[in-house]
Amino acid sequence: MKLRLFLAAALLALVLPSYLASQQKEVIIGTGGGYSLSLDAAASPWEIDWAPGEIYFKEHMKLKESFSFNVQYFFNKEIGLQLEFHHQKASYFSQLEWYGLYIESFYIDIDHIEEPYTKPWSISSLSVSLFIAKRQYFNQKVFPYAFVGAGLYFLEGDREFVLSRFRLGPRKTGELFKLGGGFKYRLNRFLLLNFRFFGQSIWRKEARYRSSLYGGTLQFDPDLYFATGEISRVSTAWVKTFTFLGTELSLEFCFSRKKKRSSL
Repeated sequence: MKLRLFLAAALLALVLPSYLASQQKEVIIGTGGGYSLSLDAAASPWEIDWAPGEIYFKEHMKLKESFSFNVQYFFNKEIGLQLEFHHQKASYFSQLEWYGLYIESFYIDIDHIEEPYTKPWSISSLSVSLFIAKRQYFNQKVFPYAFVGAGLYFLEGDREFVLSRFRLGPRKTGELFKLGGGFKYRLNRFLLLNFRFFGQSIWRKEARYRSSLYGGTLQFDPDLYFATGEISRVSTAWVKTFTFLGTELSLEFCFSRKKKRSSL
């Protein structure tokens, strides 16, 4: 159902210009990059060091640089739509020493010890946003803007050492919500310099709602480990959403045209 809504929004982006077209239209193609960080609890350094004989576990996720490519179409001086591809790089650190676990009053020996490691992973997304620019003229040098949108994302990373370990869970795809704003500076008729800040939240369908992160000793699925030897986070440790903030600087190419008036 959510995928159908996204496809309907994309179709609307193609049909709507015929109703909102003004005498002067503008198409902007931009590309740039920046840096992101997350204040989400799932991104904070986290450690279990109080369960001797059961588990020692330490993890830390860090967001890194980002890259974006977008196409903006303005129907008039203030309203437009943006189609954007965004790629966010990140890293994941893990140190796991899983000695064993208690099931009721029985202790089961596991003795799974790993060397600490850091692995890369990323979030790629495609979104459609409503753009609102506050400017009096198309040739104004500096003007602010805001946008809000939604889309789809794809997680990429090592399945065994990242996607099955981190609190996002192993599912690779889902929906996202995005909003932000910034300032554009017109260098000349065809070039703009764009500085923006944004927030993006991705939704995880499998996770259960909780007011705080799960911090118990049973962090990994013992049944799966005994059956296949695979280390995978238990679903009670997954988060429902993951939110991060970012800033980017980009160069934009502007193409504008005027609609010809018919002569009487």
